[in-house]
Amino acid sequence: MPVRTLIVTAFFSPVNVIASVRVGKLAKYLARQGHAVTVATFDPEAVLAGAEASARSPLVDPAAEGIRIVHFPPRPTKVWHDLVAVTLFGKEHGVTRRGPFVVFLRARSLLRLYGIYRGCRGTVRALFRQDPPDALLTSYGPHFALWLGLYAKRLRPGLRWVADLRDPVVNARQSRLMQRFDAWLERRYVERADRIVVVSDGMKERLVARYASTVRQPDLADRIDVVSNGYDPEDLVRPEEAGTAAPGATRLSRDGRLHLVYTGYLYGANSDASPLFRAIAALVARSDLPVDAVRLHYAGKNFDVLHAQAAACGQAALLVDHGFLPRAGALALQRDADLLLLLSWNYRDEQGVMTGKIYEYFLSKRPILALVRGDVPGSAVARLVRDARAGFVYEQANDAQDGPSLERFVLEGWRSVQAGRPLGIEPDGSVVGRYAYPELARRYGTLLEG
Repeated sequence: MPVRTLIVTAFFSPVNVIASVRVGKLAKYLARQGHAVTVATFDPEAVLAGAEASARSPLVDPAAEGIRIVHFPPRPTKVWHDLVAVTLFGKEHGVTRRGPFVVFLRARSLLRLYGIYRGCRGTVRALFRQDPPDALLTSYGPHFALWLGLYAKRLRPGLRWVADLRDPVVNARQSRLMQRFDAWLERRYVERADRIVVVSDGMKERLVARYASTVRQPDLADRIDVVSNGYDPEDLVRPEEAGTAAPGATRLSRDGRLHLVYTGYLYGANSDASPLFRAIAALVARSDLPVDAVRLHYAGKNFDVLHAQAAACGQAALLVDHGFLPRAGALALQRDADLLLLLSWNYRDEQGVMTGKIYEYFLSKRPILALVRGDVPGSAVARLVRDARAGFVYEQANDAQDGPSLERFVLEGWRSVQAGRPLGIEPDGSVVGRYAYPELARRYGTLLEG
């Protein structure tokens, strides 16, 4: 008998954001592996109503995969659109602000979110009456999905609840007041969920360190599972299709330049490409690299952030802005790059960050250049890139050694392009294969089945 799995999520296909990608791919492959999957979500058309066409991407076909979709009431959806969708698809995504007015805005946002949550409880009750699930998967963020998980456990204490936290609930860059409030919410989730899922070992270690001595259950470490984001092999864009996969996706010219690509959001100062720009400036100043030897192609909403970083190093001329591309267009651009730029961070009070972008890069099978901001070396990103032999990692915490190595890496990359030869980076397929969504869904299925 198939496991009846209810997934509660704010975003689902065709909304083109990483939260939608993760839960959509898991739903797709769980259904293929025999789960009877129902997804409770907001009507994506209402979320997409205020966004441009590139915000839409068919990540999964629910009808073809046998996934039942249930929409939350339309009235809260309008509020949801006003509250969240503009942020997701706007330039403010990932920007952290402080001050008393920001606290007021956050409090008002949470109150509105609570109203949305109350409006969605009837959908959960109806599903429990009509077709009670064997397992519940809630996808964070925002909080309302986890609040519905708490509500579902009150209705049916024996229900198996898997809380997928994905991103850290407590944001170290928020005010202390907001951190304390989010920590109070996070503790409730950790206490009451049957299983907690995070995307990196560092996030698990943080949760265990924070709550192991205070939560009621003594087996906290055993109840937290690491299931990373991943890539879908069926999303692969073949080289001959790279120029026609989507509007705006054009083949990068083979003009003797070293072409780097970054796709997706930039999270303010934490997404810091300055070490790359400084390395290029130093190589040019020594005449090791021609002035016009490198191009960095950006596809996303935050080009102004990247432009400011490049301009500060005198390297703005090497940037190319492709705008916000549909998912197929972004994948095509990645597939055509010489190097894929990855930006992350690793601070003493925020370790274990693992951007989902790295797994898309694995799919593209192109070498990765990862730049990690922060004061702690040995980041999760660095470990994964090095384990997979997928590219080069620069960590700000290890600048004395990594800085000169970064310059050599860029220079050798350009020389390889000039010589018409590969960059000499061949990822380890046995490592990369662990992050394909069919494999991740298999592991996820064991959690849901108990």
